[in-house]
Amino acid sequence: EKDVRYRKRREILAASEDILMHVIADAKCDRIVVVGHSLGTAIAYQTLLDVGRRMKASRESGVAQPTRYDGLRKISHFITLGSPIDRINYFFQLTFSRYHRFNRVADELMGRSSDLPFKMDNVAPNAGRQIIRWINVRDPADPIASRLFSPRGTIPNRHEIQEVSISSSHVPSPGGAHTGYFESELAAKILYDACILGRETL
Repeated sequence: EKDVRYRKRREILAASEDILMHVIADAKCDRIVVVGHSLGTAIAYQTLLDVGRRMKASRESGVAQPTRYDGLRKISHFITLGSPIDRINYFFQLTFSRYHRFNRVADELMGRSSDLPFKMDNVAPNAGRQIIRWINVRDPADPIASRLFSPRGTIPNRHEIQEVSISSSHVPSPGGAHTGYFESELAAKILYDACILGRETL
């Protein structure tokens, strides 16, 4: 935790959380779509998990009145473009011990797409159940991106993350594939439908 890279990581996540909570606190904001590209998807995902943990802590502390984290239910979609989340997990976050309890605790600390705020039950009276729709857009020619399995947990649930494959070019171009998401007609349609219409029409 004293490592300079750890401190820089915490600074980035703190800044990301500040932005998210600032938007959530805006009374004129009714709905939020979180969009990330490349490493930004990992930052956004970790930020959502961090604020979800704080929300869980505030709920389990027995606080009756609403807290600032109740506004997380405004988030309707999480859209990742060219995400390296699985590759980051494979290279930097895999842990293994012969003690199954250690493995289980390490696995739980990583977080899941089924944790708060992705899935919420009874966040507010009569709120029912809300699920943040996670759409992962990737180009098979993109060497950075991949399908996302690690956020789904030990038993993958195909409904938790919707995978969408696009092609940025007829000619294989790894660099162009990773930077061309915002030029893709299908990716633009996904963003438009989620941000403007508030739904998926795939």
